Amino acid sequence: MLEVIVALIPIVVLLLLLVILKMPAITSMSITYVVTVFLAVVVWKVTALVVGAASIKGVFVAAEIFLIVLGAIFLLEVMKSGRLLPLIRSFMRKISPDKRVQAVIIAWSFGAFIEGAAGFGTPAALAAPLLVGLGFTPFAAVIVALIANSAPVSFGAIGTPILIGIGTSVESTPQLLHSVGVFSALIHGVIALFLPLLISCVVSKFSLKQSFWRGLELWKFCLFAGAAFAVPYVLIAWLLGPEFPSLLGGLIGFGLVIAASRFYGKSKVRLSEMKTLWPYALAALLLVVSRIPFVNRWLREVSLDVSNLFGTTISYSFLPLVSPGVIFLIAGILTVLILSLNRKRVFDAAGATLHKGVTAFVALSFTVALVQVFINSGMNASGLASMPLVLAQSFASLVGNAFVVFSPFIGAFGSFITGSNTVSNLLFGVFQQDTAAALGISTIVILALQNVGGAIGNMLATHNILAASATVGLTGKVGRVIQHNLVPAVVYALLAGVVGMLLLAVL
Repeated sequence: MLEVIVALIPIVVLLLLLVILKMPAITSMSITYVVTVFLAVVVWKVTALVVGAASIKGVFVAAEIFLIVLGAIFLLEVMKSGRLLPLIRSFMRKISPDKRVQAVIIAWSFGAFIEGAAGFGTPAALAAPLLVGLGFTPFAAVIVALIANSAPVSFGAIGTPILIGIGTSVESTPQLLHSVGVFSALIHGVIALFLPLLISCVVSKFSLKQSFWRGLELWKFCLFAGAAFAVPYVLIAWLLGPEFPSLLGGLIGFGLVIAASRFYGKSKVRLSEMKTLWPYALAALLLVVSRIPFVNRWLREVSLDVSNLFGTTISYSFLPLVSPGVIFLIAGILTVLILSLNRKRVFDAAGATLHKGVTAFVALSFTVALVQVFINSGMNASGLASMPLVLAQSFASLVGNAFVVFSPFIGAFGSFITGSNTVSNLLFGVFQQDTAAALGISTIVILALQNVGGAIGNMLATHNILAASATVGLTGKVGRVIQHNLVPAVVYALLAGVVGMLLLAVL
């Protein structure tokens, strides 16, 4: 019991500093990092070498995430310098002057497609600055972008959370992974029908400064937007497997929602006017091409590896040619060339990019470093399991037969502390499978609930919030974002658990 209480301390400290005391992220993260290291060394008996290796890996991972932020900001700044943003604003306002409609199209439909191609928090980093460019408040843009980047995450980066997260953490077969994908899509799909409605309500409150419930005025459009993604999403998971549900579901949904907007509110926009989004389409095309299997294998041959840091088993590998951040930078450079921007405008765009992004890097480094110490605490001389596994095991024993309902919360907890659905699945996949076997229930459904929960936790993951906030110049609001996204995340996880119980009842 003592180790459970101790393992909870970093989480409690982080929430206390960020949410209750509302300290800046850099202060909260640095203090929590020190607390985590202290507990890992004193209680878990983790050596200084492991702490150092985990911390350095955390800085490397933070730099990789930061590169995505820089790429997204640079592309936006180039578009500003090339005077493309006024054209995009005009296009979006032709679709609808209603910011609620604009948010659904950008954060939900377009964001789902980007998540399917790139993953790793990329949609929020892209959608948030684009929404701000359309007149949204930075705070509203970040909240909306993170809420929207939930259901698509389980199939992000061409199915990485399932193919890598589940596939390498449990004894899996192609059939098992396909089944986990189908059930993940079914669980998400039911709830995803209503997410655009939630987005509409959030925009009403935080951007339009009106009643939260005013968002319900758009219920027909929002339900259509939800179905335009969810229906192809589920069908593609069933017919094609876990690589393409978010990618193709998002693309189909984006086209359908744009087309539907011509009827909703009597929009005068023509589909041909979507060409104003060509820099983002260029980035998306490069992302998709980089994920084509034979191209991806070729690009992965270029790798920067650091193995066995300080003699531990902790290693890091960076694949620059498949990194979304590098791809966004390439898209930005190509946009510069296509627009024939002069040197001054390019330097102005680069300067604005560094000014907006660099302040988040230190906080991001502490965040990911403490996460790496937390999850690598299993490498110890005490014989204890890692801190997150101790907490998960304790939680499972506490809830007993109600495990099905709470299974998504374990997945969400994993992505909350790591910022990754894939890493959450790697951490807790085998635990979820073993628990399901012990309880005599379907391991496929439980693994699907883990995968779904891992997507939900992205709404609250601190370094996802930091990354999205950095793209819009929002600082010191991490705690407030967590506060406002906590209720949607908890409700989503509860609904996922209920849907999981219904699936078990009919199997």
